[in-house]
Amino acid sequence: CGLLEHFSHHIVVMVEAVKARKPQVECLISSLDNNIKSIGQQEEAVDSMIGQLKESQSTIQDCVSKYVSVLVEQLYAQRDSICKELSDFVQQQEKSYLSIKEAVHNHMDSAQSTKDFSRKVMEMGKDYEILQLEGMIQSHIKRLQDLIPAAEGKMPHLVIKEGLNKERVGKQMFQLKFEPHCNSSGNPPTVVVTDIKPEPQITVQTLAHMVPSV
Repeated sequence: CGLLEHFSHHIVVMVEAVKARKPQVECLISSLDNNIKSIGQQEEAVDSMIGQLKESQSTIQDCVSKYVSVLVEQLYAQRDSICKELSDFVQQQEKSYLSIKEAVHNHMDSAQSTKDFSRKVMEMGKDYEILQLEGMIQSHIKRLQDLIPAAEGKMPHLVIKEGLNKERVGKQMFQLKFEPHCNSSGNPPTVVVTDIKPEPQITVQTLAHMVPSV
C-alpha cells in the first residue's frame, strides 16, 4: 500500500495484521467446535430414536404374533369341540331317523301285502270273504296310521358371536343350538352371526420415547 501510494487508510505491516486478527479467527474456530459438538449430540439423539423405533417394532411384532397364536389355538380348540358336539348330535339324530325309516319300510311292506291280498280276494274270493274285506282293510289302515312314528327331530344351527376378546373368544365365539325341525320354509338359517359389544382396547407399552432436540 505504501508503494502504491494508498495513503487514504492506515498502513499496517502483515505480521501485525495477522497478530491482530488471529484472536478473532481462534474465536471463530472455537465456535465451529461448539457447532460440531451440538451436531454430534443431535446425531446421537437421532441414532437413539432409530434404535428405540426398531425396538418398538420388534416388541409390537412379537406381541401381535403371540396374540394371534393364542387366538388361533383357542379357535382350533373351539372348532374341535364344536365339530365333536355336532358329530355326536348328527349320529344320534341319524340313528333315530334310520330307526323311523326302517319302521316306515316295514309298514309299507305290510300295506303292500294287504293291498295285494285284498286285490286277490276281490278277484278270486268268495262273497262272504269280499264282505269281510272292507272291515279288515279299514282296521289295518287304522293300525298302520297309529304305528307309523312321526319323523320329528331337531336341526343344528351355528351361532357365531363377533367382537370377543382373547380371553372369551375360545369359549364363546361359536355356539351350537338345536331347534325343532319343520318342513316349512320358516326354518331359521343354519349359520347366524351376532355382534357383541367390543371389549376395552388393550394398549401395548413400547420403549419408544421421543428424545428432546439438542
